Amino acid sequence: MNDARVEVAAVVPLPEVAERHGLQGAAELTISDRYAADDPTGAALVRAKVAELRQLILERSPQRSDEDSEIVDRLYGPSPALQAWRKLVPSARALEPLYRPDGDLPDGTPIDSVGRRFFVHSLDSRAVRSRGAAAQWLLERLAADGADQRWASLACGAARPVCDAARAALDDGTDVEVTVLDWDPDALDMATEAAAEATVEHAVRCRLVNVLQPAAVHAVVAPGSCSVVECLGFFEYLPTVVPAGSQSGADFLRLAASLLRPGGTLVYANMLATHPELDFTMHAARWPLIVPRSIEEILQIGDAAGLDRTATSIWLPDSGVTAVVATKVG
Repeated sequence: MNDARVEVAAVVPLPEVAERHGLQGAAELTISDRYAADDPTGAALVRAKVAELRQLILERSPQRSDEDSEIVDRLYGPSPALQAWRKLVPSARALEPLYRPDGDLPDGTPIDSVGRRFFVHSLDSRAVRSRGAAAQWLLERLAADGADQRWASLACGAARPVCDAARAALDDGTDVEVTVLDWDPDALDMATEAAAEATVEHAVRCRLVNVLQPAAVHAVVAPGSCSVVECLGFFEYLPTVVPAGSQSGADFLRLAASLLRPGGTLVYANMLATHPELDFTMHAARWPLIVPRSIEEILQIGDAAGLDRTATSIWLPDSGVTAVVATKVG
C-alpha cells in the first residue's frame, strides 16, 4: 500500500448505523483500487466465473465442512498458480499476492493470467486490499493525534499495512515503535521483509509469541504501554463460545486491550455475515476457519470483553466484506 495503488478515497458517514448500535461513529470508506480499475475486461471474466460457481453452489447446497471437488476444481484447476496458492491458505504468505498481485507467489511460482485475474478482481482479494488500506488510513490518523506512538500488532501476519502506516508516520515526524507478535516464524519473516521494504526496520521488532497466552504476551509487551494495538486479520478466526480453558474472541480482545495505555485504541476486523459472495468464499475459495459475523455480533463480543460501545467507531470498506472496528480504552 505504500505505492498508493490502494487507498481510502472518501469517507461517507453512516449516522444511522452509529445510532442503531450505540456507537461513537460509523462510516463507509470508498476505496480506490487501481489494480482492479486498470483491467475492466479481467473484472468481467472473474465476475462471470464467480457467478457460474455460485449457481453451482446454489444447486448443490453443500455444507461448509464438506468440500465439493467439482466446485473447487472449476475454480483452481485452470491455473497452476491458483493450485500452488491454495496450499498457502490460510497462512500469511497466502495474503501476499492479494496485496501485491503484480508479483509472483512468495514461493517463486509465476502467476499465470488466470491466477492474476483472480488475485486482482475477486471480491475477497479486493476486500483484503481494502481492509489493509482502511487499517493503514486509520493508523495514520491515530499517529497524527500525538507523539510517542507505541504500537503492537498481534498475530501480525505479514504486517504490511502496519509497516506502511509506520513509514507514513515517520515521514510526518512522528516517533513510532512497532512490536509485531506471531506464533508463525514464517509470518514474522514476512513482517521483517515488509518492514525492510517500507524502510522502517529500525522501528519494528518481531517476536515469536503465542498471542493467546497472556503471560507470554505481557512478557514482551508490558500492560498499559501501547497507544495502538491491532489484530486486523486474527480476531475473525476466534469462536464466540469455546470450551473451558480455551480462548474466545472476548478473551482475546480483553488481552489486547490490556496492552493499551489510557486513551489508546484497539483496532480489529471481522468478515461480515452480509458478505455479498459469502457462499463463494466458503464453498469455492474455501478460506477455512473464519467466523463471519454481523455488526451487532462483533460488538457483543466487545461488550463481553468490557469494551465501551460509546468509544467505538466502525469503518466499512465499500467492498461490503469486512468491518474494521476501533475502540478507545480508558
